[in-house]
Amino acid sequence: MFMCKDITTKNNSLNLIFLFVFYLINSLGIILSHCLSLPLWLDSIGTMFCVYFYGIYAGLLCIPVNIATLFFIDSFNFVSPAVALFLIYGTLHFKKKNSLDVNSTMIFSAFVIFFSFIISLCINMVDNRQLTENLWGSSIISFCNDNSIHHVGLLLASFYLEFMDKLISILVFYGGIHFLVNRTGWLKKSEEIKAEKNENAGNLLLVFFTLALGAVLNNPCSSYADENITDSPKITVSMPEQLSFSVQQTVINQKNGLISGNVTSLCSTSDGYIWIGSYAGLLKYDGKSFKRDESFNGIRNVKTMYAEGDRLWVGTTDQGIFSLENGRITNHLTEKEGLLSDYISGITSDDNNNIYIATPGGISILKSEGGEYTISSVYKDGNFISVSSGLGHVFAIELNGIVHCFRNLQEAFRIEPSEQTSYTSALYSDDGFLYLSDTSNRISRFTLDNERFVKVAEFSNKKMHGVKSMMYSSLGEKYKTVFISSDSGIFFIKGDSISKIETENFSDSIEQGIRDFQGNLWFASSRLGLVKFFLSPVVMVPALKDQVVNCIAKWHGNYLFGTDFGIKAYASDLKTPLSFDFTQLLEGVRIRDVYVDSSDYLWICTYGKGVFRVKDKIEHFSVKNGLFGNKARSVLEIDDSRVMLSGASGVSFFDKNSGLVRTGNIFGKDVTVLSSALGDDGKVYAGTNANGIYIIRDYKLQNVINKHNGLISNTILKIYPLKDKKGIIAVTGDGLCYISDALEVRELKNFHYFNNYDIIDIGDDKVAVTGSNGVYVVNLKDLLDDNKNYIAEHLDSSYGITELLSSNSRNYKDGNILFLASNAGVFMMDTKNYHHKDNVFKMQVEKITVDGNDLVFDSKTAPVISRASRKVTLYPSVLNFSPENPYVGVCLEGLDEDFSNIKLKDLSQINYTNIAPGDYVFTMALFDSKHERKSDVLRFPFSKAYAFYDSKLFVTYFVLVSCLIVAYFTFFLVKLLMQKIIDEKQHLLELAEQQIKMGDETILTIAQALDARDPRTKSHSVRVAEYSVMIAKQLGFTDKECSNLRKVALLHDIGKIGIPDRILNKPERLTDEEYGIMKSHVTIGAEILKNFKSIDNLTDGIKYHHERYDGKGYVLGVKGEEIPIIGRIISVADAFDAMSANRVYRDKLQLERVMNEIEKGKGSQFDPKIADIMLELIKAGKIDKFLYNQQ
Repeated sequence: MFMCKDITTKNNSLNLIFLFVFYLINSLGIILSHCLSLPLWLDSIGTMFCVYFYGIYAGLLCIPVNIATLFFIDSFNFVSPAVALFLIYGTLHFKKKNSLDVNSTMIFSAFVIFFSFIISLCINMVDNRQLTENLWGSSIISFCNDNSIHHVGLLLASFYLEFMDKLISILVFYGGIHFLVNRTGWLKKSEEIKAEKNENAGNLLLVFFTLALGAVLNNPCSSYADENITDSPKITVSMPEQLSFSVQQTVINQKNGLISGNVTSLCSTSDGYIWIGSYAGLLKYDGKSFKRDESFNGIRNVKTMYAEGDRLWVGTTDQGIFSLENGRITNHLTEKEGLLSDYISGITSDDNNNIYIATPGGISILKSEGGEYTISSVYKDGNFISVSSGLGHVFAIELNGIVHCFRNLQEAFRIEPSEQTSYTSALYSDDGFLYLSDTSNRISRFTLDNERFVKVAEFSNKKMHGVKSMMYSSLGEKYKTVFISSDSGIFFIKGDSISKIETENFSDSIEQGIRDFQGNLWFASSRLGLVKFFLSPVVMVPALKDQVVNCIAKWHGNYLFGTDFGIKAYASDLKTPLSFDFTQLLEGVRIRDVYVDSSDYLWICTYGKGVFRVKDKIEHFSVKNGLFGNKARSVLEIDDSRVMLSGASGVSFFDKNSGLVRTGNIFGKDVTVLSSALGDDGKVYAGTNANGIYIIRDYKLQNVINKHNGLISNTILKIYPLKDKKGIIAVTGDGLCYISDALEVRELKNFHYFNNYDIIDIGDDKVAVTGSNGVYVVNLKDLLDDNKNYIAEHLDSSYGITELLSSNSRNYKDGNILFLASNAGVFMMDTKNYHHKDNVFKMQVEKITVDGNDLVFDSKTAPVISRASRKVTLYPSVLNFSPENPYVGVCLEGLDEDFSNIKLKDLSQINYTNIAPGDYVFTMALFDSKHERKSDVLRFPFSKAYAFYDSKLFVTYFVLVSCLIVAYFTFFLVKLLMQKIIDEKQHLLELAEQQIKMGDETILTIAQALDARDPRTKSHSVRVAEYSVMIAKQLGFTDKECSNLRKVALLHDIGKIGIPDRILNKPERLTDEEYGIMKSHVTIGAEILKNFKSIDNLTDGIKYHHERYDGKGYVLGVKGEEIPIIGRIISVADAFDAMSANRVYRDKLQLERVMNEIEKGKGSQFDPKIADIMLELIKAGKIDKFLYNQQ
């Protein structure tokens, strides 16, 4: 601690220099804090020095100096002047104490920090900006606000800033004072010169506070720049083309997503989207959903559309023409801008990207200038109904049928129709021909010859009428030709004629056709909606649509399909229906199985009418002629001469030579057999619906396999015999099981697909496992290997299997074609080419929303989202118009470690919540059913802006200051608690000492009370206690043990309380009875003090002090070391005092005799070691002879 001193001298120049230095310290601190963006103000160190050495006036002058400095650096910390007031008062208060040490400095700092925080918080709350004018403080506020911890940020920011600033400032002040006072000798004591007191100091402070507050109110608010937000490019991922498949079609209308069935126009832009125009407006289709965005929601009554790259032109019947890019309207032209009419009947472009617009008023031609289209010229001669282009020409058709051919913005020539007809549409195809349709329902083909088009062919079809438009295209690699949209359906040119595409009921008012980027064909109907033609690896037999099919066979080149209502027979083309005697006979009967054996017999199992065999004649087997029952399910050929028939009541065997063999109930009970298979050595496996698998040989039941043997289910839908005859695979209700030739059962656990129906060999060591979820194709070796991890190829609705396959059915493989029975028809699958053709897919991030708001971005720069954002939602889009449903892998680089794969049909928005600031790349890729990547990767970069509070520097600052605050206030708390603990311990110590003293006094009083019963033995217990302690010290007892021994010795004769006075004070020799009573004082004393626990070994001194070393003492008769050490010590001390003191029955003995008695008693009455110590004490004169003589 050191005393307060002033540096004021009589030299005014020196005083001014010191004042200037102190003011400069404040200014430099403010500038340093501002330039380096420190988490401090550093504006009050000089103020404290000024007040401490020069008084309040000097401190007041710091306020305008600080304000001037803040204006100089174009900033204003309104807290600084206000806090300075309390620094002045605080320093003055400290000076009055006239001392300065560490503890008082900490107290002073707590005072300043608290009031600085309160004032700064109040002023910051008054300010509308709720900021601190400090990067670190504002970052604390931003962090709290961004994490929804409102109203706390300003509190924390104010406290953290004031705490660090005032603590550091006061520590610097303390260090400076310490240096100036203790390390220099040129300071004068404060008593020499005292600053005069200013009675108006409070008024002066108020004036400066008012000036500071006024400066605050006039200070402009700081602003923060908004973050720029951008978009990312749209990326197209392509894959090579493969093979073509069978054509399927899908009709789209209001029932499956289309808003309006009156489609007037179709168009596909280069980004892959299909645009659908109708009188209800404009829709965008990505293969999953039809979208009507707000950006083009106002477009109505669409008549025609035209794609120019990513730009879409939309012509309406009353709104003129629109152009859209990235889904947003970029141009809108009407009659006001110079169009000849707001009714647009056709749009096209020439080789120079000039836009031709056909209207009832003529042709308007648009040119682009800087992205804006303006009308450059018009052609008013005619009412035009369509316009198209090709080979540098633009073909515009008038209502009267005349074709105007434009070249280089000028009409080059015309093509006149014949008198009986007029042209209605034009197409210039990639094969170099011009096709014109006319009102006579003919298509004319022209070729260019000497700048003139010459007709070279003409096509017609009686069914075709009302041609609307034509398209030269192909479906996949097939059928590249001219497709014709007409009022009577869709047609195409095939060779020298026109053929119609069978579209069932979709054949009315076909307006237009397009080809999407995957090669699918789309046609629009103004009445029926849309129809899509696509190639599929699996197709349905059209003739059997909606039929429940249970079994399939081929007999004599014809296909037989067993249904719930009879047998449907078709020729090899699967189109021509056939009728036979047996089909007529079984009409309306539920057919469960059809099977052709090696002898060319056709076996037919019915559910209710038994079994039929057909060859040259029809034979019928039922219960009446020995069949197991009339509900037959399946046929199994055992060998060339035997067949097993099975069904709801068991099995029967049929010998082709001798007829039906009645074997009786071989199962012992009624059993429904669902399936059967042939094993080796004539072994037959029969799968049942609830009893597992029965093994039959020679018409007898040989064994049974069920859940007790390891089957996972007793319901056996199908049995697949392995080719090598080394077992079977059982298709159960809960999975697949392998059963070896030794009848060992093992579940095929790596086949993770359930509810399966059948296993079919499709060649190349592969099998097809059918089930409720389609077909799984897997390598047979992989299927049987439990150590092999594999992914089966899944053929579902995206492959064309759009209906539920039939369970417990007989499927049929004819060459490479697998016929699959279903609840709504029959599917055909090419087992050598069942994969999808490698389609082209287009991937992009269609939209981003940040906290629910759309983020506008372009394709040139990566978008940046705000640091304050919480939820970022990406809308990935994979354009796909094929049935294929690949896996889409999504990954956010910077957050995810790998792709997460989901089916395309399940792809929707991807949400990311509270992602950290930084750079990210959203990646997408396509994967096949084996989760192997089959495309390039779409990379969509974006970033989340950093805030200062994300930096490691800020985190370090916040943690360190938090720890310092905790440590700082822990210091005071610990000091307070420590002082409280010390006081409590001191109090307890005093109580303990008082209790100990009281206990000692109580024990002494009891001993004196005992001795008072016999005046001749006065102070006996006290002397015994003193002698015992003297002996114990020689034995090495500690002070504590000696103190405890003293108390025990004082109470060693307490049992004499229970001895009558007549015996205790009897001068004559005691009788044996009296002596027995006298000896009982030992047990009486032990009993009295048995619950007295505060003195260790108390009862040992009472019970054993009359025991003898040779075992002849009383009352226990123990000897030697069995006697506790305390008992042996008290025994010697008690005997010595008894001999050296006067007694009722005799006077005291001389000291020499006493010593002789002790010597004789060693080893018999006394412990020799203790007796020797007693003798040595006597010889050494440590026994108080004066006391002894007084006895």
